Amino acid sequence: MIFDPPPTNTKTVSNEAIEKILSTLDPDLAAIVVCSAVSMKLDDLLKTLITVSDISYYRHMRRDMNIQPASGELSALEIRSLLKLDGWIVD
Repeated sequence: MIFDPPPTNTKTVSNEAIEKILSTLDPDLAAIVVCSAVSMKLDDLLKTLITVSDISYYRHMRRDMNIQPASGELSALEIRSLLKLDGWIVD
């Protein structure tokens, strides 16, 4: 009788982990992940998740920058000018 042991480098990601990540994304970004992951390797799926997570973070940051600051906090324009003074390239 020949015994074939299972591969030792098997990568698994639970459905629960993917669902948690997808629930944090905007609906359009989650749809991109689901549609693009139909026949992908795990590495490609993770790259897609990281990319759309970065886009989601950027969207939320832009939205937060347009909210009026509480008293004592810097406004978006003040933060922008300070970043420019420090050498950051700000659109």
